[in-house]
Amino acid sequence: MTAELHEHAAHEDTYIHPLLRERAPAAADALDAEHLRLDAALAALDERARAFPGTAPQPAPRSSTGSTWP
Repeated sequence: MTAELHEHAAHEDTYIHPLLRERAPAAADALDAEHLRLDAALAALDERARAFPGTAPQPAPRSSTGSTWP
């Protein structure tokens, strides 16, 4: 369930964020803050989901895959 959200955020980090940072730094800062909050919420959701039998592992959050925010 959260894999799509992780993928979406990683896509934003790679393709959208650099352009946004260049053209609207304040909006990029807001996106950074939102992604940090969402990363924490998704990590908590992934952790809870692992408690259910048969739950497939989720991809690692961006912060552990080397993606960073400027």
